[in-house]
Amino acid sequence: MPGVVVFLGFTILTLSILGAAAGSLILFGGPMFAEMAKMSPDELRLEMRNAAVPEPMIEDVMAQKDIPVEVQQKLERPQLMAISSAKIALLSKDLSKDIDPKDMTQSAQIILGVSLLGIAAGWFLRMKRDVLRCSECGVAVPGETP
Repeated sequence: MPGVVVFLGFTILTLSILGAAAGSLILFGGPMFAEMAKMSPDELRLEMRNAAVPEPMIEDVMAQKDIPVEVQQKLERPQLMAISSAKIALLSKDLSKDIDPKDMTQSAQIILGVSLLGIAAGWFLRMKRDVLRCSECGVAVPGETP
């Protein structure tokens, strides 16, 4: 097949793999974000207090303010994890107001299905290269079909 078709196959294959990765992330990560969105502000504060996050920082996180990098570098790993978890929960809460988790799951399934079809089509187009191979030395050169 012409080089343009092979290039198109590579392009379709690459984009479909990226689509499958995004669809999988949405499909499997979506329920986690939906669960985190159900956490109340009191539960988030309690989680951060249990990790010994300073009170002023807890209020900054709850107000969705940025924490300077210099301050974050002074925190221990459990504190950083609690802050990250709270930020994700707050963002999930904002996102869940706009998007229904059932719609998100259905969209992810559609994206995954289309991506898998694209992977198959891209692989098929990519493999349709005509090559002549020497039986003695194994050198391959582009071939032309008559």
